Formats: sequence, structure tokens, C-alpha cells
Amino acid sequence: MLCRKKKKSEIYLPEGLWLYPWTGKVYQGKRCRKLKNQSEQPELYIRLGAVLILAEDTACVKEQNWELLTMDYYPCKECLQDGFLYEDDRETDAYKNGKYRKTYYHTSYDGNQKAYGLSISNAEGDFAGRFAGKRRTLRIRCHELLGERVKQVLINGRKQTFERILKSKEAKVFGTAGAAPDSDVAELVVEHPLSECLHVDFVME
Repeated sequence: MLCRKKKKSEIYLPEGLWLYPWTGKVYQGKRCRKLKNQSEQPELYIRLGAVLILAEDTACVKEQNWELLTMDYYPCKECLQDGFLYEDDRETDAYKNGKYRKTYYHTSYDGNQKAYGLSISNAEGDFAGRFAGKRRTLRIRCHELLGERVKQVLINGRKQTFERILKSKEAKVFGTAGAAPDSDVAELVVEHPLSECLHVDFVME
């Protein structure tokens, strides 16, 4: 929300912690922040706790390959998220007759284990066509913010190897792989049969 007061532009950040992804700076919500007129980047913020689902850039949605998706996680103890990925055949109106599927996800935090959780459900529903695959590859990325650092990653209770990718100012914001400009990233790639559930724990040091 933009506010204009005495010719000075401000942006209002709602409750929560907000990340400016080009610099990695985190701002407290429920207050206004003055805009920088000379900034080359848009005033776009990510609320900590968010999970962003990303696909590779294409000219149109019919060309996108959703058999490989990135889940970009910005963990926060106080702000948890629920959401779902919606899919249909992208070509017909069969979705009006219930021919679509949803894959739900939610986040959690276990203070005793110092672990952030990301739970991904089995897909609910079905549709026909070339986009109706039965499994996908997920690249799951946990941004190491506010001084926290991933020590261990578990999937359904089993320890997994992961790669720590160091922060780079030259990296692309909302990139689907590699470095990020806001923080180091703990990244792993997993196969997800859509008939099964996944639970990922990022255990912090």
C-alpha cells in the first residue's frame, strides 16, 4: 500500500517481517517505509514464512514443464503458511467439471528440535492430457535468514544430503536454482510421486 504525504512516497508493510530480496535486508511490519526514488529495483517484499512455487521462464504457460518445480522457502517461527498448487490440462474447460488437481502444503516450526517443517500432500483430484504426470522433481530451497543456518535436512525422518549455496549479489531474484542475492541457500532435489506425502525438516544449528 502506497501512501503519499508531503510529496514523500512511503510504502506500508503489514504485520510480519518483510524481506527486500535484492539486498537481504529484513524490515518490521505494521509501519511505513520511505521509498528510495533512485532505486533501480521495484519496491517488492517477501513476507518471511512464505513458500514460493517457481517454474522455469517460458513464453506461455502451455510451454512450462511442471514436472520440475522449485519451492523457495523463507522460514519464520512466527509466520506459518498454508497453500496449494493447482493444475489442470491448460487447454480445455474440463476444470469446470472438476477435472483438476491440488497439491496442498503447509509449514511448521518445532522449537524443541529447532526445525522448520515443510509438508507436501499427495495430489488430490485428476485430469487428462499431456500435463497429467504422476510424479515430479522438486528443488526445495531454504533461505538462511536472520542469522540461522541449516545443520541437517530430513525427509520423512530420514537424513538427506543438501548443498549450501553462498549468497551472491549478482544472482537473480526468484531464480529457480543456484545462488540468491538475499542469503545463503540450503538446497536439495527430491523426487515426489504425486500419490505420496512428503515432510521436509530443516534442522538449524
